[in-house]
Amino acid sequence: MENIRKFVISSFLLLMGIICTFNQTLAAQVDKPGANFVVTPNRDLTPNSNPEHNNNLWITVTGTEQTIGLNIDNKSDKDGDFLIVANSAYTGVDGQIHYDLRAPERDETQLYNFRYLVKDNEQRVTVPANTKQSFKLNLELPQDSSYHGQVLGAVTVYQLNSQDKFKKGAKTEIVNRFAVGFPIALNFGGSEIPVNSLKDPFKIGVVQPGFGLRGGLAILAQLRNTKPAQMLDFTVKGKITDVKTKRVLFRAKNEGVQMAPNSIYNYQIYWTAKDGLKAGTYQIALDIQMPGKDKYHLKKNFTITPSQAAKLNEHVGIKPDYRWLYILLAVIALILLLLLTFFISRHQRNKHDQKKLMN
Repeated sequence: MENIRKFVISSFLLLMGIICTFNQTLAAQVDKPGANFVVTPNRDLTPNSNPEHNNNLWITVTGTEQTIGLNIDNKSDKDGDFLIVANSAYTGVDGQIHYDLRAPERDETQLYNFRYLVKDNEQRVTVPANTKQSFKLNLELPQDSSYHGQVLGAVTVYQLNSQDKFKKGAKTEIVNRFAVGFPIALNFGGSEIPVNSLKDPFKIGVVQPGFGLRGGLAILAQLRNTKPAQMLDFTVKGKITDVKTKRVLFRAKNEGVQMAPNSIYNYQIYWTAKDGLKAGTYQIALDIQMPGKDKYHLKKNFTITPSQAAKLNEHVGIKPDYRWLYILLAVIALILLLLLTFFISRHQRNKHDQKKLMN
């Protein structure tokens, strides 16, 4: 019961964390309740930015140096301390693009990480009361003229208080809940890559049993975006098949999926059988429908070991079903009893026949 309670609590906290992160559609000028400051892009301090993207910075990279400008408007009657953080984009377990401080696993095809292109990716600043100030981030870009693709990230501004801990060069711990920011796209090679021109952008990585976002048993499959381009508003249909019987066991469908460039989406198909996971060899198949005509079909075999099944089943309170073993033992015991009865009977009969012959 204690394991189940801990698991339910951790699942709830994970869900709340996802809800609280801001995704790609975040408007930079949103004034969050309780956060009396506004953050907006500063295009005068951001060369090569596309003015058509109002609430984010869409930058065409032309050299090895780039600056990003932002405005912090402190609407409070008190001076405000803020932490400016450069974050990299990733794909969350909900199938959406996120930009928070987490550092999830990156796909092995990722060449450049937005956070590490920013020279000073964490800056603590003070803005006087009722004042709007501009700040600038300096980027050092790769000297790779052959690279054609997009690096996606965001600038996030956190309002600090006395409980927050900040140490430059170390992992930042932020207790305060208020944060506002805007996405940034660095387009290398002169323009954004047309998604329909990409060949085989998706691959399946590691497939293993685990727990889904809602807390139940699930098969977790790494859907990998191996290209330096965002994949937006596509549908994924998944199914799990028993390799031995060829029977389809479980299905799932996710619509409106968005993936950051060169990122991993931990796709989930819930294992809803009442008796829990069963050891064996299975196949996962993913059918991907892009907004246009492009379709992709992926499949991969995977194995659930007896130890994996037993451990995960125990976490959700499913105990092994030993009825088949009891039945088997009962059948074996019955057979042994019948054999024993037969041999005793035959022995008695032989003994009786010998006595009869002697007389």
